[in-house]
Amino acid sequence: MILRILTALLFATVLSGALVGAASAGTLNCSVGSGGSATNYYLGNATVTQCYVGNDTNTINDAFVLFSDAGFTKDGWVLADKSDGGGNQEIFFTELTVGTDLNTDPGTWSINSLRGLDHIVISLKTANGFGAFLLDLTVAEPTSGTWFTEVAKNGNIRALSHASIYYNGELAPIPLPGAAWLMLTGLAGFFGWRRRNRKQAAAAS
Repeated sequence: MILRILTALLFATVLSGALVGAASAGTLNCSVGSGGSATNYYLGNATVTQCYVGNDTNTINDAFVLFSDAGFTKDGWVLADKSDGGGNQEIFFTELTVGTDLNTDPGTWSINSLRGLDHIVISLKTANGFGAFLLDLTVAEPTSGTWFTEVAKNGNIRALSHASIYYNGELAPIPLPGAAWLMLTGLAGFFGWRRRNRKQAAAAS
């Protein structure tokens, strides 16, 4: 009886650890193709990934459902930035460096802001496909991470065509810096002063 209880506890502990590992952020990867020509895509600080054949620019649009293999049903994706030009620039890359080795020298990425969104995707396009990665916004540094693309058969670098940022949802307004508020307050005071002076001058005449 005691042995059965201990076995059940051990199984529950292992299962719990597996579930936590599956839900936690890390470097996720997916692949496109098969055999020697397959490409592996990696991105750090991601929580869901899926690879696709084709070009993300031509595939991801307002009606496209990303991550359907994971049960997602969300469409309405908007292109924010593309490393070789494009997007509305509401969110954009502030860094995109190329690495030389997945384990010791991966590439790095960073974006300017989360803009109050819950769903932001980075896609990596190379060869005949692309990998899409949903960012994990619960990590300590959700606006930066690592990336890599490689030839599956030997781990050699697969040159990146471009990286893109997509988002879904309503953007939070960009807050004005403190200096801007001071300037606006000063302008309001100045025009208010001028208006009072004009009224006083008109009354005096």
